[in-house]
Amino acid sequence: MKDYRRKLLSGDVPIWDLIVTKHLSKNPKKYKQRVSQVIAAEQLIKEGAEVHAGKNIRFLFTDAEDKRHERRVRAEQLIEKGVNADTKKYLLFLYASAANLLSFSGYTTETIYDAVRGYAPKRLVGY
Repeated sequence: MKDYRRKLLSGDVPIWDLIVTKHLSKNPKKYKQRVSQVIAAEQLIKEGAEVHAGKNIRFLFTDAEDKRHERRVRAEQLIEKGVNADTKKYLLFLYASAANLLSFSGYTTETIYDAVRGYAPKRLVGY
């Protein structure tokens, strides 16, 4: 865990390894919420791509909390040199995934976060 955290924080993880794939269950215009895959689909449509229900959309989180939704993600096909990943978002994914795997032992996303930062039981240090 600590090694993966360090790699994310230092920028040692290639952007292409951080690409997320989400499925569009309906046409992008039919979504009421601005979910990440819809934002990326809209970017592709704007560039002339054909996007429809049933398509898998691949994208990178660039600034998941930006008020301007179009800045939150970047469709994979539109990633250019110099685009940075949202490290905080990917760290949250890392902690949530570990918590999911270790939930049988009582771990939560918060306890994983604390453990990796050295604030909690040392049981996770080797992972």
